[in-house]
Amino acid sequence: MSVSYSIWQNATVAQSAESATCREPRAAGAPAGHASDWLGALRSAFLGLQCKSTVLVVGLLSVVTAVLCGLTIELAWRLSARLEAKAALQEAKIVAKFAAGYVGRGASAGMLEGLAELTTGDPLWFVYVTDAEGHVLASADRTGGAVRPGMDARIPLTRLTGQPVVERMPNGGRVLVDVTYPIVVPCRDGDDGAAGTSAVAGYVRLGMNPERTIAEFDASADLVIGIGIAVVLASIPVGFMVVRRIVEPLNEMSEVAHRFSAGDLTARTQVRRSDEIGLLSSSLNEMADEIARKQGEVTALNSVLEQRVIERTEQLRELASRDPLTGLYNRRHFGEVLARRFAESRRYGNDLSVMMIDLDDFKSANDTFGHQTGDEVLVQAALTISRQLRSADVAARFGGDEFVVLLPQSDASQARQLATRITDRFAEELALRLPDMAGVVSLSIGVAGLVETDAATDEALLRTADDALYQAKAMGKNRVALAGTALQ
Repeated sequence: MSVSYSIWQNATVAQSAESATCREPRAAGAPAGHASDWLGALRSAFLGLQCKSTVLVVGLLSVVTAVLCGLTIELAWRLSARLEAKAALQEAKIVAKFAAGYVGRGASAGMLEGLAELTTGDPLWFVYVTDAEGHVLASADRTGGAVRPGMDARIPLTRLTGQPVVERMPNGGRVLVDVTYPIVVPCRDGDDGAAGTSAVAGYVRLGMNPERTIAEFDASADLVIGIGIAVVLASIPVGFMVVRRIVEPLNEMSEVAHRFSAGDLTARTQVRRSDEIGLLSSSLNEMADEIARKQGEVTALNSVLEQRVIERTEQLRELASRDPLTGLYNRRHFGEVLARRFAESRRYGNDLSVMMIDLDDFKSANDTFGHQTGDEVLVQAALTISRQLRSADVAARFGGDEFVVLLPQSDASQARQLATRITDRFAEELALRLPDMAGVVSLSIGVAGLVETDAATDEALLRTADDALYQAKAMGKNRVALAGTALQ
């Protein structure tokens, strides 16, 4: 899990760095880069959710407003037509009542004067009074006879239904409300009908000018349309603000998610609402908190793992540089330390000494007493050497039964004294811990100092100490030899 997260985090950081690198030339580039950014921002704005949602809301509101305006105008038109018909019917009823007295007496002259007065002004344009057979008895026509269709079809219809007929008839581009109404007179003695009843004595046909009503309707329609347009125009900023209230927190959450994915694990949304958007914001913050917590755990585990790896690597390095039997450094590690210390001594003018140590007669003792005893002798020799050294001194198993010691900032005389203590102490430890080996195995030590030998290289200094070791062995073993001089 930690490896996968590390890979993801490294990839994210690399991608962010690459994106930042790619953006730098555009930020410092020519105006064309700014124009491209501006066009990109404009394209994003027009293709964004806020613009689309605003257009959708305004479009839907426009359709609803148009439908409502259309229905309102249609209802108003029907109402005005009904009012026009009612007014015309009422006017026809008045004229029929007026004409009934004249028709019953057969006096048309007085009726003509009355009809002329009725048609002198709006809204009445023409009036025709006929007998029961449809013959015109009197008329008044402001249209000059332009409107005088036959009444044959109207009279039977009126007789059949007993109700007036109301129609809208075009005439030269004008609209007239055309009404035919029966003239009813009471029956007298001697008439066809029984006394006390009434009979149709004729008909009144009149035409009314609805232009005033139409003008009022047009004004009302214009008002409705204006209100609809105002509502649509007002809906644009209102819709924009309403949609913005929804889109703005979404944009904020998107920005927080982008920052979080770029590696800013402290990014959190500040949207505090009690609706679904607030719930989404809260869930996003909870998810970010959980991811940050997991990332903290992974980081802690990685730190522990890295520390363990470092410790284990150091242990492996230490094991690789140590002799498994004696615990002393091995020859390879000693060579690295010697080269470094030799260079420092040459640079700063410090003295340096090296001791080559060998176990006398170790091979025969190992063959006689066995390898286990031989290993115990080697371990005891290593312990004796280590216990006599300073913290800055370095001891190593050079190979087989040979040991080597590096003594920084020590001259040959000090090294010779230390070598003498080591040989004496080793004899005491053998007598105490391995009495069978006392007097059988001993130590011979060759000592070489840098100042005394003036060795050119660390290898030359080591060869000089090795020559001194062989000199000590040649002079009887269990001895210390210093650069060609053997001492008991």
